[in-house]
Amino acid sequence: MDQNIIKCSHCQKSNLITDNYCINCGMLLRPSLINESQKCPFCANIIKPEDIFCPYCGKKIRQKILSSSIWRQIYIYSLSFLLPPLGLWPAFKYLRASDKKLKAIGFVAVLLTFISIMIAAVFAINIMNQVNDEVSKQMQNLLQF
Repeated sequence: MDQNIIKCSHCQKSNLITDNYCINCGMLLRPSLINESQKCPFCANIIKPEDIFCPYCGKKIRQKILSSSIWRQIYIYSLSFLLPPLGLWPAFKYLRASDKKLKAIGFVAVLLTFISIMIAAVFAINIMNQVNDEVSKQMQNLLQF
């Protein structure tokens, strides 16, 4: 018998040793693997380690894993700088993460959002001042006639 194969005690189907559940009947292959981290904290039913939602009660068990890839960072930073308010949504998700690198990504996104808003405010104030000056000049020209 292959060392990488384990038989299900319920249906006798061969499964890989890395499988936690039988591919045929869904039974737990190694009952000794059950611990508190593999039980739903809300309904106490057995769940798979990769489950995000409990299949029995539907409650969220764990957060989605956040990516720190360079492409994801480029996306978040671009969103934060080019569309400032929209960049705050992923930024706060990353700030709540426990990993320091993910928190740094969130912090940079918030910083870029703040910088972008400040630049937009300066441009808006300058445009308003130019329009105000132009209107004042036009009013002065009208009053001189």
